[in-house]
Amino acid sequence: MQMYKVFIYDKPVYLTSDDYFEVKNCQQFYAVDVNKIIEAAEMEENEGVVVYCENLALSFDLFLKPFEHIVAAGGVVENDKKEWLFIHRLGKWDLPKGKLELNEHIKECAVREVEEECNVTQLEVMGQLADTYHCYPYRGRWAFKTTHWYKMKSTVTQQLMPQTEEGIDQVIWLSKNDLSLVLKNTYSSIKELLKTLL
Repeated sequence: MQMYKVFIYDKPVYLTSDDYFEVKNCQQFYAVDVNKIIEAAEMEENEGVVVYCENLALSFDLFLKPFEHIVAAGGVVENDKKEWLFIHRLGKWDLPKGKLELNEHIKECAVREVEEECNVTQLEVMGQLADTYHCYPYRGRWAFKTTHWYKMKSTVTQQLMPQTEEGIDQVIWLSKNDLSLVLKNTYSSIKELLKTLL
């Protein structure tokens, strides 16, 4: 099934070409109207939004048009103890990530952001993971962020240090058995990404 999944207000917005795709408690649309989609995602009674698209690629392009597009990259980092690296920022658990700089390769961005946000070095990129998409208010308008994720390994044991100037107040290694701490207080897109690895 062809589909895009974008998070707005931490709720999924599905753009799909499958007429039979159904999700409970989701408002349905048969045309791309970004303002109405955002309003529907904001409504408490909706757990998400489904947009049925005759031409998915064209509809997704139409959906993207009003947004400022931001590209970011980050990593799911594992150490020798099979623990994963997490940051705590703005009251939520998250994975280290950040915006792509001018003339920077996306994989280099992912490594740089993990190093800067956590003080972790000697990172080895093991492969690319699924991209995530989310929209949020940004400088008086709305932004659409694509985050490219990479699986990484680190063998170093130096002390973790949160990049406080980026609003990060904690950096920790967690075993997969202790992920409930994160899953109780993280973003839906992060939950989805982690579940693909469990």
